[in-house]
Amino acid sequence: NNLFCYIYLIILKIETMLNHFLLGIQLLNIVDQVNGQIVSDFRIANRDVTPAIGRGYSISSGNMASLCLEVDTDTDITEPSFDYTYFFQYLTEETVSSIANTQSYSNGQAFLHVQNAVAENARVESKMEVKTHSVWAMMEVEKYYISADESKINMAEDAINLLDRSLYVQFFQACGPSFIRSMRRSCEFSTLFDLKTEEATDTATLDYIIQSAGSSISDSTVIAESTSSEDLTISMTAYGIDISSSNAFMARSFDAYGDVLDAAFKSCMDPNVGLVKSIEVVPWVNNVQFQNIAKLDRSLETGTAEQSRMLSPFLRRFNLITNAEHVGRLAEVLRHRMTTFGMVMKCLAAANAFPHLDNNRELLDKYHTCPLNRSTPCPAYTGQMTLFDLKEALRGIDSSGKYLIERMADNINDYIEHYMTPCLTDMTSEAFGVVGGNMQSQHWIRMDGCLEVSCVFVGVKWDPSTNKCVADAPEDNLDYTVDRFCAPKFSTGRP
Repeated sequence: NNLFCYIYLIILKIETMLNHFLLGIQLLNIVDQVNGQIVSDFRIANRDVTPAIGRGYSISSGNMASLCLEVDTDTDITEPSFDYTYFFQYLTEETVSSIANTQSYSNGQAFLHVQNAVAENARVESKMEVKTHSVWAMMEVEKYYISADESKINMAEDAINLLDRSLYVQFFQACGPSFIRSMRRSCEFSTLFDLKTEEATDTATLDYIIQSAGSSISDSTVIAESTSSEDLTISMTAYGIDISSSNAFMARSFDAYGDVLDAAFKSCMDPNVGLVKSIEVVPWVNNVQFQNIAKLDRSLETGTAEQSRMLSPFLRRFNLITNAEHVGRLAEVLRHRMTTFGMVMKCLAAANAFPHLDNNRELLDKYHTCPLNRSTPCPAYTGQMTLFDLKEALRGIDSSGKYLIERMADNINDYIEHYMTPCLTDMTSEAFGVVGGNMQSQHWIRMDGCLEVSCVFVGVKWDPSTNKCVADAPEDNLDYTVDRFCAPKFSTGRP
């Protein structure tokens, strides 16, 4: 018995330390979040999302929210600044390697295309008696200081209504804990001239290409007579430009290159066009209009003259920032579970639609790819899954006879009932005579309904036996499997 108690106390101590460690992770970013934060990683590089000035954003989850600021991009944006780069260079494998190691534009979208093209040309040259001369012309425009002028913009009417009614949780669920105040954009226009000759050099033609890439095309300049038009290939790629004037980018002749370059430059000058490279994210409590509506400029006081408690404006704003991000994390956990549940349902329906005759056929793994040019051997594949295997995994019948989708639905309901609802109820309770004031008066970790830190991470479920959140069982964690094999497609034709 003594040994059992000793082991139990050790486990309890480790669990307490783990909870403190997890809480520390949550608090690390708070200082940065108070004054705003720059996001320039994969969270905004995804082209399936649309960052926009005034749109809500959660730093902890990386999710976009609704557009709750009314921003006129023609009149409510500060005057941007531009960085312009244009160069041209004769390419070899050595110069490409040098660019990759030393130049900032090697991180751009266009350079990857050029790098692959030069490598492919080198592979072809090793097998054929032909020499490819490549000249790369590159234009890049960086646009920054594209920021909302907060003296001109206003919050959306529906967002104001939520704040007027002190519905802070609903506001942060709709508009996010923070909003995008500014962003940096870039656009690139790349041209690769490839000339195939039997000789090692073709000085006249290369001089012409370099002259054309470095200046406007002259009608009086002609390609060397020894060069056929079929020997010269011009590849143009553009990233982050406006193609509303579609004809401007249709170069039907070599001489039209200059016109295309002019059109690309004009498009890049638009501050509302371009790939988003970074965003500045600012908490809503730093917005003057938000502070005015929520009356965050004053202290709150409660109690009698002999024993009173005062809450300063700083603490009110600080608690709102941390609690708003917690609301965002809860929404992300629930969103992830709901999304996975829907994907499993769709995938199971698609798999069941195939006849039993196909059960032993292998499925196509979307994450297993081979080089397009086959210059390197395709690695051995060991992750085969048949249609029958996928059906069994998605059905997921456990020892009690419960299906996977039943357990997933139960987990969603348990999380909402035992953690999310009590936590949000505590946040929306009255404090200091203010409806929803508890969200301003205390940190979420001090609220009884929110204090279980283990419940704020994706991939956990509520465990009724311990009243804590635990990681999903391996057989129930099918996110990666669903991503790889759904919707199911076969790797080969039917035998």
